[in-house]
Amino acid sequence: MPVVVDSNGWISWLLGDANAEQFGPAITGDIAPIVPSVVMFEVVRWFRARADDSAVRLACEHMLRGEQAPLGDTLAISAALLASEHRLAMADAIILATAQAHGAEVWTMDADFRHAPGVRYLPRVTA
Repeated sequence: MPVVVDSNGWISWLLGDANAEQFGPAITGDIAPIVPSVVMFEVVRWFRARADDSAVRLACEHMLRGEQAPLGDTLAISAALLASEHRLAMADAIILATAQAHGAEVWTMDADFRHAPGVRYLPRVTA
């Protein structure tokens, strides 16, 4: 099954932190992950604020290996409806709508997704 990895999963995996192992199969598996444009935005913004340009480039290189999923009008409408239905923030709704449009599962540590359909909620590991 295709997977959409939420921003927090990409960040953990790229950092190699205590949660990285949970996301390895989705990122490095046989099926390339689907990367919504909003996830690319969030991950690049996160690294830009906390690391140097080489970390930003590395994040982009890994994420660009996935299937890019730009936000278009149909996806935006679906996301708006999901946001209302599941009380999700804009980025979360776009991520969920992207997954649904691709028949994919969202992998995330974000508790806001916990009860949404088609989501694998992976609680944070604290080390």
